[in-house]
Amino acid sequence: MSTSAGTGIPASLIAEARAGSPDALSALYLEHGAALFRLAYRLVGGREDAEDVVHDVFVGLPEALRRYEERGSFGGWLKRVTARVALMKLRSGKRRREVTLDNAVGQKPGRPRSPIVTGCKRL
Repeated sequence: MSTSAGTGIPASLIAEARAGSPDALSALYLEHGAALFRLAYRLVGGREDAEDVVHDVFVGLPEALRRYEERGSFGGWLKRVTARVALMKLRSGKRRREVTLDNAVGQKPGRPRSPIVTGCKRL
């Protein structure tokens, strides 16, 4: 049984994961999931966001593995993919800040008012 670039991960397991095998993806998750979660947590700073990052990595892993060239450590490559996904999550969070409209226009909750009306003077 050959392994991928000295990683200890059987090349056949990577090939099966590349094809989308749930068993292969599960085995990779069991092997690498905890380390990827710790990395994602350090980057995004929250448990839920870190879980989302790891989930997104494994959902997109079959497609990403098609671009994996088996140079270097598989675990290192997987960590780079995780870091990229975490950074994309951080960037998208900066663009989409979650603010309630009540807080945005400075009024009490329960009295909806259009932000357009708030910025206009009454005639």
